[in-house]
Amino acid sequence: MPRERGQAMGVSFREIATGTIILLLIFSCSVMPLGLLDVYGVKRMFQQPLANTRYSLNTVSVNLTGVAWDHTILSVVVITDPSIPSNYVEAVAEAFHVWDEALEAFANEYGYTYLKSFKFTIEYSSTVLPRDIIVYFSDTPATPGGELGVAETTFSQSTKKIVHVDITIHTQYATGSGSIHTLSSTDIFNIAVHEIGHALGLGHANTMTVNNEGRELMYPEYAPGSPKMYPSTLDAYGLAVVYSWLDEGVFSAPSTITVTLPASIPYRILLTYRVNVFSQYGNVSGGGVYLRGSEIEVSVSNTIVYLNEGTRAVFKGWTGDVYSENPVINITVTRDISIYAIWEVQHYVSIDGVYADTNVTSGWYKDGSMLVVGVLKTMVDHGNGTRRIFIGWGWNSCYRGNCDKSSGK
Repeated sequence: MPRERGQAMGVSFREIATGTIILLLIFSCSVMPLGLLDVYGVKRMFQQPLANTRYSLNTVSVNLTGVAWDHTILSVVVITDPSIPSNYVEAVAEAFHVWDEALEAFANEYGYTYLKSFKFTIEYSSTVLPRDIIVYFSDTPATPGGELGVAETTFSQSTKKIVHVDITIHTQYATGSGSIHTLSSTDIFNIAVHEIGHALGLGHANTMTVNNEGRELMYPEYAPGSPKMYPSTLDAYGLAVVYSWLDEGVFSAPSTITVTLPASIPYRILLTYRVNVFSQYGNVSGGGVYLRGSEIEVSVSNTIVYLNEGTRAVFKGWTGDVYSENPVINITVTRDISIYAIWEVQHYVSIDGVYADTNVTSGWYKDGSMLVVGVLKTMVDHGNGTRRIFIGWGWNSCYRGNCDKSSGK
């Protein structure tokens, strides 16, 4: 099928055969010398003017593609074969699950409960099946400026209903020097979760980072080796606009091309969780805000903290959402977590029977402990006409009956 390339409004167009009402919307990730630039375009039958895309430097916004699904339970098939690493397939499946969870989390916190109706049913097959979304892997290295990931959306021109989406993810890319690099499973996840955003109706966001929490998922640039990326409130709100028809019950495509996040909704990454670490004594580390799935270490700097000369606090473990006796613990963050350090306050008790052994020895004892102290002999005969008779106990150089117990003098 002959195709011609042209440029309009800074967006790449390709003309395909006429005589059909089905259009094809394409989003492609291109490998660039300094990273991956995601350039999106429209592949369509009629060269109609594209609505102006407006960006504001002072607002956080995301573009919409102008099309939408007319149902929310979407069937997905991931095309696999023995050459595709299992962790790549798992990464793609996780990307769909993340979108499901992110939309539900957004709906629970900010409303737009109709977003909770989105579900992805995922299958794996070595052959193409007729499903809403098909994900392919390509081992052809993406060249600098070439496509790394592509979301091709087929939709009806008259209704703007999405008919089908093909997502292709390249597993390798080439640099300007010609060297070939294999993408990690995290890269595959990031590309997949970005392209799924396109498959749902999102374009690109106008900001690179989310309030220093991490990278904006729908920003059009990506560098291999980046940490996992998750949808933001901007991305979810964009889909709330795309699928506002769900609230009304009658399908209609979005009428706007750019969506700005309302001031009432904070701009943050969804599926981030707070880890709170509390301790009455010593210094603890590991608390903070983390992305879902982060592996973190929570620790206490010292397991014994001296409060004064004769009193100390001894670390005994952790309680709260995590239970452990180890001072250093590793946690996979999947929700908000609060962890509390358990300390035992101890006092040093010096016991000296002087002339006779005692049943309890000197040492550190738990605050509030009741000690029953006794001498093993109440009379010690020195064998030289001298003996010692036990008459009582004293503390701080005083003896019972001869000092003020309350003051220890």
